[in-house]
Amino acid sequence: GGELHEVQTADPRLRQRYAEAAAAQRAAIAAALRGAGAAHLRLRTDRDWLLDMVRFVAAQRHARTRGTTR
Repeated sequence: GGELHEVQTADPRLRQRYAEAAAAQRAAIAAALRGAGAAHLRLRTDRDWLLDMVRFVAAQRHARTRGTTR
């Protein structure tokens, strides 16, 4: 199960540390996925994520048909 953590976001230094930690975690996950040969797509819910996914799949397919792997 997931845990709920409440973060006091009034402190700008805390927000900065949190943002840095989140970015580092995303970078580590992306590196692990690349190392496993998996494609990686980050979806944003404040955008049209379905369109992002379609573009991503099309780009992956295009890369494979050129004979190059990303």
